[in-house]
Amino acid sequence: MKARIIGLAAIAGGLALGWFFGMAPLEEARAGAERVSYDIKLFIVAPMLVLMGIFLLVGGAPVLDSFSGPPRTRRDHLLVWPMFVAALAVGGIAWWWFDGQLSALGYNAGV
Repeated sequence: MKARIIGLAAIAGGLALGWFFGMAPLEEARAGAERVSYDIKLFIVAPMLVLMGIFLLVGGAPVLDSFSGPPRTRRDHLLVWPMFVAALAVGGIAWWWFDGQLSALGYNAGV
């Protein structure tokens, strides 16, 4: 039960980060703000939190054990590394989309 609560909290945290620090600046840009401020780390942290939360919701306590420290066993590696790669892929796609949206609005996003 503890793992699933942590999973829900991780999903909520990841979605909140994505909304307040990703979508909010994009909405400001769409409203015509002169300057838009965001942190590129958002595109790694938010997807990682959401995916970690999903893994915890599905897997429960064994997944929490695997995520509690550096991967040591085969099971740990089979959980941690695919999640990490998927989070990087999702973050990269989100960055590509975000950058395209800001560029279409006339902002120099890729800097």
